[in-house]
Order: sequence, then C-alpha cells, then structure tokens
Amino acid sequence: MYLGLTGDKIKGKDLAFCGVATHYVPKNNFENLKKDIIQNVNEETNLEKLKEIVKSHSEVVYTEDKFSFPNIKEIHRIFAIDTMDDLHKRLLNLFENGSDSEKLWAKNILGVLSKASQISQAVVLEQIKRGIQFTSIEEAYNLEAQLVAR
Repeated sequence: MYLGLTGDKIKGKDLAFCGVATHYVPKNNFENLKKDIIQNVNEETNLEKLKEIVKSHSEVVYTEDKFSFPNIKEIHRIFAIDTMDDLHKRLLNLFENGSDSEKLWAKNILGVLSKASQISQAVVLEQIKRGIQFTSIEEAYNLEAQLVAR
C-alpha cells in the first residue's frame, strides 16, 4: 500500500533486506557470478546448487530475521487503511502528535501525496484492496484491463 500510494522505490541491497529480492549481488561481483554460472551450471544442476552459487557472490541474502525497511512501524500503522481519508487523518494525527522523527516522516508523506492526483490515489488504493483477494495473475490482468478500457 505504501509503495503503491507514495511511489517510493526500493533499490539495490534494500530489495534483499525487505524481501522483494532473495539476493543482492553488487555490480562489481556480477561478472564473476556470470562466469561461475557459465562454468558450473548445466542441465544436471538443481535449484539448491544454483542458489549456493548465487549466494557465494551475494552481499545480502534475504532472511526474515534480517528484514528491514525504513519507517516500517509507521507504515504498518498508517497505511492499514480503507480510504484515502483514513490515510490523511492518520498522517495528520502523527504529524501533530508524533515524535520529532515521526512528524518529519508524516510531513514528507503528506507532501508526496499532495502532489499526486487524488483520483489516481483512490484507484491505486482500490486496486490494491481488490488485488489482495486475487488467487491468480489472470485476475490481476483482468482488473488492469478493465481499468484501462474504461
């Protein structure tokens, strides 16, 4: 919800810290990984062996106990919403009553949201709420097709 509504991006090793990616291989290790795969992977190689090879070149490997994402507590608390009005109320409350760091974070998020189309935000919110219930990629494609066709 947070990423969809704010447009915030996750890059580099943060992808592995928060579980979007399983491994982060730095750019300077990529050629070595490529050579290792070319030399050691064939039709006999199982997934576990391939994971070991990638892990040996990785700087970060995702594990639940190492999960990290900036302001995750605030995100969970503020972005558990049903309406955009709920979101704005929670952010304003945090801005008025939170700690100094929470106030700054809420102010930044309010600034980001104020620059975006309210209609687009409402559509994204509804897409995410519906998408949580989907059990197949086809359902997501169908919703997307309905949105762009109207």
